[in-house]
Amino acid sequence: MKSLLRRAADWVDLQWSVLERSLRAVAPRARGRLLDVGCGDKPYEEWFRPFVSAYIGIEHGATFAATAAGTGTGGRPDVVYGAGTLPFKDGSLPGYFVHAQNTKALKAPCVVFFDGLDVTKEIQYMRGVPDLIKRGISVLVMDGPGTGEAIRFRGHYLRYDYEVAGSACIDFLEKRSDVDAKKIGIVAISLGGYYAPRAAAFEQRFACCIAWGAQWDYWETWKKRFDLIDSGQAPSLSVPWQHLLWIFNVSTRDEAMRKLEGFRLDGVVQKIACPFLLLHGEGDEQIPLEIAHRVVDNVGSRDKTLKVFSRDEGGYHHCQIDNVSIGVSYMWDWVQNKLIPATA
Repeated sequence: MKSLLRRAADWVDLQWSVLERSLRAVAPRARGRLLDVGCGDKPYEEWFRPFVSAYIGIEHGATFAATAAGTGTGGRPDVVYGAGTLPFKDGSLPGYFVHAQNTKALKAPCVVFFDGLDVTKEIQYMRGVPDLIKRGISVLVMDGPGTGEAIRFRGHYLRYDYEVAGSACIDFLEKRSDVDAKKIGIVAISLGGYYAPRAAAFEQRFACCIAWGAQWDYWETWKKRFDLIDSGQAPSLSVPWQHLLWIFNVSTRDEAMRKLEGFRLDGVVQKIACPFLLLHGEGDEQIPLEIAHRVVDNVGSRDKTLKVFSRDEGGYHHCQIDNVSIGVSYMWDWVQNKLIPATA
């Protein structure tokens, strides 16, 4: 038995040696921000740190606590999250709860972060989540109906009544002992410019709302797009139009258009009572700037802001794709002011 254990230990040592040599060899080629998912106590950080602008270690909270990595003898993750599901009609929705940092509060504010037409929660994480949690605000990053894991593995197709998903998130967060249930905001990107206002309009428990990109009448948007396609022109799209067939679980363009009839904000945004922010790029090729003005003009809240990014300052294109950082910084300054006022 001792001989067997010795051979097993030698094999582990050999594997580690090979891994170390391999990682040390590739480390000098690393650039930018390095994301180490499942980082444990960050044993590789010293090899990569000299070559990258940031080394971000991410670990599941329960995993870190239950393994040797959580003994406190090594490094600690920069971000601790809890992956799981929350109850939803006919099943559940997947999300990541990312804990607030730099706060002594027992109950921290939280922002629910939905994606858009064709994004995933994993991609959304890199759109500002590490920056927001450093401000003492937790984030629930979600795949809502029609996106990511929610549609691929749980069969939740896109629906117009997105307040159902928003309310499910509020219900989940209200049960957590580390969330201030009176300070829960919502933000969503691109088509999320429909999701977030719709949710905030019908779910009054949201304390603030950010539309990262304007939407007004998504049926009309696609009607114009199809007119261009039929005339041989190419509209600005993030995905081929056939994506609609999948997320609506339909077979024809006409069926998809019928599904889109519910995606209108007139008569909806007028019901929004919480503080509201809309970000839009002046040169957005997918959604004209006039739509952003129409949305804000109709929002019912007295506390409403439209931020338009120009070419000179950056953030000129759709959802600030040309300068995501400037959009993120503006949003998080605003949401911090709403959820953690300076006078608090």
